[in-house]
Amino acid sequence: MGHVDYTRTLRVQLYDASRFHDGATAEQAGELHTVAFSKPAIADDIQKIVDTTAEVLGKRYSVNVFSN
Repeated sequence: MGHVDYTRTLRVQLYDASRFHDGATAEQAGELHTVAFSKPAIADDIQKIVDTTAEVLGKRYSVNVFSN
């Protein structure tokens, strides 16, 4: 039997919520940014990272978290 990789991947999508209504409109404008995590992460930790990044950039970001 072959090796099966059960690594959990989380993807975080960021966009400027002050400019775009949702991720789809941000994606159409080429402004939807995706960050992938290849090891387990907690959604609250990801939110803290995003909030800190947004504060530094002076923008407000909406967050979508996906896992597979």
